[in-house]
Amino acid sequence: LCQYTTVRKVSVRDPKLALTYYGTILLVFIYVIVYTIVLSKGYQRFDTVVGSVALKVKGTGSACLNNAASDWTNPNCTVYDAIDLVYPSVELDALFITTSISQTPDQRQSICDGNDDVQACTNDTDCVENAFDPDSQGIYTGTCGSNGRCEVFGWCPLEDDSKVDYINNVGAFTIFVNMNVRYPILKKSRTTTVNRNGDGSPVSGLNLFSVNEILQKALNSDDSETNLTAKDIAVKGAVVLADVSWNNDFDRDEDQWDDPEFVFYRLDSQKDSITSGFNFRTAIYDFDATGDATRTLRKLHGLRLVFVINGRGGSFNFGALTITFGAGIAYLGIASLITDMVLANCLKESKGYKEKQLERVRRSIVREEINEKQDRESKIGQQIWNNMAEPDDGNGVPLNAATANGGSENVEMQNITKAEE
Repeated sequence: LCQYTTVRKVSVRDPKLALTYYGTILLVFIYVIVYTIVLSKGYQRFDTVVGSVALKVKGTGSACLNNAASDWTNPNCTVYDAIDLVYPSVELDALFITTSISQTPDQRQSICDGNDDVQACTNDTDCVENAFDPDSQGIYTGTCGSNGRCEVFGWCPLEDDSKVDYINNVGAFTIFVNMNVRYPILKKSRTTTVNRNGDGSPVSGLNLFSVNEILQKALNSDDSETNLTAKDIAVKGAVVLADVSWNNDFDRDEDQWDDPEFVFYRLDSQKDSITSGFNFRTAIYDFDATGDATRTLRKLHGLRLVFVINGRGGSFNFGALTITFGAGIAYLGIASLITDMVLANCLKESKGYKEKQLERVRRSIVREEINEKQDRESKIGQQIWNNMAEPDDGNGVPLNAATANGGSENVEMQNITKAEE
């Protein structure tokens, strides 16, 4: 436990290792430059789109008695336009278009026999008085009706949704998509209401779609195309999601900015679902001549269309480029990692390289080496100091020796002089 491992740098002269190392570095640079910066636009600052959709529907349809063919001369045909068939008239990011109607007219609050949704009975004891019917039929009176169902007090006659009027020509209805979005950080705005044709007319596929076009393009839960029409969903209806992706590269010229991409999904076609389609009930209230309230109950099936906007915009930003490049440089560590793996496992000399790379050192041995080095340095320093402390005559001979020789020479000269005298 009482040990520490540190990195030891070993310079290995091996062409294979050098090729591995610098080849990996080259690949990393290619990845950083080509993929992260160029292809992934790492030089851009991105902003998520926000916005809303307002939808307008236009079209005319009809419903005839016994679902006969549309004929304006037929008195049993009723004409419907978008105002009649779109509920509610205004809804943010969504709409509902009616494809079939089931009506129960002239309902009044009174007593009547229950229908198939009301509890069955054989005598009055089977019907609990003042009990509320869970299926919105009314309040039980405690009497068993003549049809073998509990009698109820409510809006009578009870609903009969077996008679359905199908709306003709709904598939040809057009939907105008008024979409306005904003990229708040980049301070850019886009809209689908651009005058692309120059005459103020809408553009198909950009801001104008027909009901049949949407249904035919819609994808099922398994991403297969539905290829449906309004007639196919007239009985039960359908729920369709319009997934709008609006991505933009604002570094390009404005006339090259991208249009939104629309992908439609049918959401109510899930496997093993206990129900499908879309319907709801509504009522039209009135008063008769006596002042009693009446209503017409309507059960509407149709297309429920919901829009969801997503996407992002990008524009050049030096800070984003710096961050992307800096993060890419960190990948250079992979080169050393791969090369070390090759060095340790993939070469004939790997065992020897590993021994050179790993050395076990004891503290006592290090201290001895340090002391020996200090002793050597001390001796060398003392020798240098001694040499510096003894002056020489310029020829490398110490002055003390020169003086001594000179002194003896002087004595000899004095003796010779005295002898001559």
